[in-house]
Amino acid sequence: MPSQRFHSLTKHELLALYDLKDFAIIIFDETLTLTSISHTSPPIKQWFLKHNLSSPIHIQEVLDLNDTAYDMLTTSLHTDGKYTLTAPAIHEHDTWVTVQLETVQLKNTVAIIGTFHLYQDVMTLHSLAKNVLYHETPNGVFTLNNEGHLIYANAISKELFHHTDASSEGLHFLDIISTKDHKKAQLAFNKVISGNTTELELTGLTKDHQQKQLHIKAMPLSKHGEIYGIVGLLRDTTETYRMKERLKQSEVEYQSLFKENVDAVMTFDLDGHFTALNEATTKLTGYHRSDLLGRTFNFLIEPDLLARTLTNFHATANGHSIEYETVIQTKQGTKRTLNITLIPMVIDDHVHGINCIAKDVSEKKRLNEELRYFAYHDHLTGLKNQIALSKDIDQLINDPIITSFGLLFIDLDRFKLINDTLGHAKGDELLKKIAKRILTTQVDMRQFYRYGGDEFIIVYQNAHIKDVERYANELIHLMSQPYVIDGIDIVNTPTIGVSFYPDDALTSEQLVKKADQAMYHAKNIERGTVQFYQTNLPVQMEGILEIESSLRKAIEHDEFVLHYQPQIETKTGVIHGAEALIRWESPTRGLIPPNVFIPLAEETGLIIPIGEWVIEEVARTIRSLKKADIILPISINLSIRQFYQRNLVERIETILKRYDVDPSLITIEITESMAMDAATALVILQELKALGVKIAIDDFGTGYSSLNYLKQFPIDYLKIDQSFIFDILDDRDDRDITDSIILLGHRLNMSLVAEGVETKAHVELLRGMHCDILQGYYFSKPVPKDA
Repeated sequence: MPSQRFHSLTKHELLALYDLKDFAIIIFDETLTLTSISHTSPPIKQWFLKHNLSSPIHIQEVLDLNDTAYDMLTTSLHTDGKYTLTAPAIHEHDTWVTVQLETVQLKNTVAIIGTFHLYQDVMTLHSLAKNVLYHETPNGVFTLNNEGHLIYANAISKELFHHTDASSEGLHFLDIISTKDHKKAQLAFNKVISGNTTELELTGLTKDHQQKQLHIKAMPLSKHGEIYGIVGLLRDTTETYRMKERLKQSEVEYQSLFKENVDAVMTFDLDGHFTALNEATTKLTGYHRSDLLGRTFNFLIEPDLLARTLTNFHATANGHSIEYETVIQTKQGTKRTLNITLIPMVIDDHVHGINCIAKDVSEKKRLNEELRYFAYHDHLTGLKNQIALSKDIDQLINDPIITSFGLLFIDLDRFKLINDTLGHAKGDELLKKIAKRILTTQVDMRQFYRYGGDEFIIVYQNAHIKDVERYANELIHLMSQPYVIDGIDIVNTPTIGVSFYPDDALTSEQLVKKADQAMYHAKNIERGTVQFYQTNLPVQMEGILEIESSLRKAIEHDEFVLHYQPQIETKTGVIHGAEALIRWESPTRGLIPPNVFIPLAEETGLIIPIGEWVIEEVARTIRSLKKADIILPISINLSIRQFYQRNLVERIETILKRYDVDPSLITIEITESMAMDAATALVILQELKALGVKIAIDDFGTGYSSLNYLKQFPIDYLKIDQSFIFDILDDRDDRDITDSIILLGHRLNMSLVAEGVETKAHVELLRGMHCDILQGYYFSKPVPKDA
């Protein structure tokens, strides 16, 4: 507090001093004994009261004056009449008093008056403040001398570096700095010692050699132009540094994902304007970067999809990530189907823009649609297949508007004769012509299906018996007209069986079965007619009963043999393996083909012992070949009854162990239709794979399987149905279908086997399509084991 200076006072001026509030007026007598004190300064009055100084008292009991100071005071008052003195207060730590005294003549006496100021030592307050700051600040505080040695460090600093008081004594500042930053730290120290305040980032080193990122502010300690050392503040910025490094890494990764991504990546503002895009975006759209930046995406979207696209965009602007498909038109005019992922750019809980990833799924979608078409349509005629039939009938049954419908089961008479005489290619051509002719009768209430082979089904909705009968007779008349193939008029009459929902059956399976039964009854009586299902129809014909009886005896008399057809590796031309094909050599009927007795064996359950005999005979063959130093993998066809046999895996395992056969030499072939119950089929296939055998899907492409489940099955081989191969050289559709199946199989990591390879041209074409294995008469017909 500065001293209050004044000149010699008059009496009136002295009285006026009593009105001032910021200091006290004191009056001494000639012996410097206190006689009066102003009551206008409560703090000073309280100070006097506190120290029991309210009664008259000598000045030396107020101020700590040595003899020299007291003598100077009295001498000045007697000679000059006034004196100013600053001295410590008695009994008060760090409190000082400034008095300004003057001798005044009052009537008959002399008085000494003065002003009295109390204040604390500024240096002491500074020391207190410094002490509080050192210990209470959240930052580290340290002091270095001119040589860089640590003179002082507060608790925060010691804790940061894991030091104690003893371990920090005499440390040089470089001892707590990582060696990689020594040069940087030394330069900063030199700069501060030269009088310049400096801030910098350094890597610190704790006592136990851990690294810490530090922000340091260092200032010179100087007095009268001379620098005595350095005082510094430091903050631990390790977490901030790590966060920055993570942000840097994230930025690098983001830029990598953005720039190098094979998919189109772009950024939009909230109004849909392009703000950034990668090279893949320009390749996808055909537009240059400058054509897109600053422009909205609206012009790219197909008009009928724009509203939905904008709805999704606005939802993302509200903070929701969305994935959907849309279609754009490129600069070249081509349409592209895109899988779009929109991600909001959220900063401080606000969306500031939208990131977009666009994957071109045009080819995948085309392939999926193509495969979906194959799944529900017959490849030869284009009609719907068995899967579509079952699905459509279930929908009709569950449709409250549909009260009834008829199912017409059509079988072609003498079609096998046409196939045998003209060949399968001409037989397929005839089937196509028949399908086209049937379709000429199509109306909204009729749906057409190829059930398999030479069998067709028509579902006629909400029709009465008379309507169906009239239509069936018209159909027989239409289909009985000649078909011209290679200049030959071919007449192929149909026989039709009919069942009705709900009168005859309530499920698709039963409706087909009963219509089939009616059709067989019509064939037995008169071909080329229509027969409605009746409950009293005979279930089986005499000829079938005879074959069944002979079939049972064939098992007992060992009348079955296996023939083997080799399978050739396309690239090397070497034998990959062989397929085992069963033959029935009846002593009375001669050689009976499988397509005659296998369906009957399936229906009667005889396929179970026949199938087990096949597995055992193959095991014997593999063992005998092994003894001749021939290792030959062999494929075995399983029937649907075998496949769902409860102890199938155990029976196969028992046989293979009995003959000491490596399971990997056995390939189990199943048809697509056998896997329609996908959940059960998956379990069985997984058990077979665990046994060690290989799995193949036979006749693939005939449209029986659900492609949605195919990727889940542990399949090793897809066998392309031979019907695709017959016309593959001349029929573009068959070629495209085969190519698509090979592409699908390879994408699912399966090997492809083409059946029905009959010419060198077949071999060359399939080699160019990268088919893995070939099988057919070009290499060998099925031959006995000895061959």
